Amino acid sequence: MRIILSKENDEILYNLKSLYGFKNEGIAPRIAFALSLQSGKYFDLENENIPKSDGKEFRDDKALFGTLINDTSNIVIYKSILDQHYNKTTFEDEFVKLFKLHLNHGLKIWNESVKNGDITKGNHIDVLLKPIKKGLTLRSNTTHISTNIKKSEVKEFQDLLSFEIGKSENNDPIVINVNDLREFDNRNIAIAGMAGSGKTQLMKDILYQISKNSNNELKFIFFDYKGEGNPEQLKPFLDATKTDFVDIVIDGGVNFNPFLSINLEERQRPFSIRAFVDTISTFVPRMGVSQENILISTTNRQKLI
Repeated sequence: MRIILSKENDEILYNLKSLYGFKNEGIAPRIAFALSLQSGKYFDLENENIPKSDGKEFRDDKALFGTLINDTSNIVIYKSILDQHYNKTTFEDEFVKLFKLHLNHGLKIWNESVKNGDITKGNHIDVLLKPIKKGLTLRSNTTHISTNIKKSEVKEFQDLLSFEIGKSENNDPIVINVNDLREFDNRNIAIAGMAGSGKTQLMKDILYQISKNSNNELKFIFFDYKGEGNPEQLKPFLDATKTDFVDIVIDGGVNFNPFLSINLEERQRPFSIRAFVDTISTFVPRMGVSQENILISTTNRQKLI
């Protein structure tokens, strides 16, 4: 993304960079942008004069917005914040114009505060500490989501696992080594057939064999979307595989917390939340980019304990 600042803002940014001793040229623009948004300022592009493009040019958005892990640009964070601020999805041209407007506005707030303060007393530091304290206050006002669901230790089954799928014309058993990657490059299985051809029964037989051949060490979850099963009919299968039967409607659902999938480690949390939202989106086809950004922001603000 190519962004060209105005010459007027260039001068202000240079002075602020020198005053605070910032080594990176992108730090001051980011702070000014944040100051403008935090003030609650909104711009109507149709009625605004966009700052000129006669100053410094940022050809690489990494230089302006910084980078995340693996040298990934932070621009996705700033765009998400701006989209949430305006409650809409902005296109690249809109984002650039709004960024320049908020940058110009934030620099005016920042520069005037510095001019009206006493640098010798450190007032220029207080100018930045106030929005930081405000942000920390907002961050402390979070909802606590309990993740104290008992986790059972699940061990990976290391041995080779096989099951019989049928017999050949010579009456020899046809054996599938489901986790032998020398035979197959993945462990996915698809079963196709007409209605009533026995797909469900075959699947239960495969699960029975897998359970038996692993001494019930390999855990599985079997979803019956058709709702044809009941505890009495399935009792032989449930007993043989040492499986519990749960009726989601009658038994009040399952003890499941989707937030458990989020990695709370500081560096991994943003990527983990993004993956969590992507998963939610697969189940909610009507969820758009704006709703995704809102969910990311809301989840980020929660304190997951």
